Amino acid sequence: MEVVLMHLQSDKKSGILSYRRRFPTDLIPHIPCKSPTGRGRTELKVSLGARDMRDGGATERYNQADRDWEQIVERARKRAGGIFDQLDAETIAYLASYFVNEGLEIAELVGLADCYVAFPLGPYGHAMRPTRGRRTPYRS
Repeated sequence: MEVVLMHLQSDKKSGILSYRRRFPTDLIPHIPCKSPTGRGRTELKVSLGARDMRDGGATERYNQADRDWEQIVERARKRAGGIFDQLDAETIAYLASYFVNEGLEIAELVGLADCYVAFPLGPYGHAMRPTRGRRTPYRS
């Protein structure tokens, strides 16, 4: 029995299979792209690293590429429709802690680490507040 897989393409020279699937035209402006032209990404192309689907891991990579395409399209549809996920308190606390710690890493790299003092932020770690030259934390 033969199974037909959609969005499968073989390289003419090497014979390596790749997953190649176009994005819906109306969603292209809402799909993130690193292109300097800003035209947007028109398709998802992922090498499966195999010449035959029976080769080890090719089916898993194909399925992962298909899931990635679905996820990209779902996010683009949300952006196009102005629909955003709700943030709960736990997610907000995590995101705040993450970005504060990113800022601290940058401050440490440029030599500003002595100007900050840690204070507890709950289960997500510590955040830092500027001390304005003092070595004691601000009082809340």
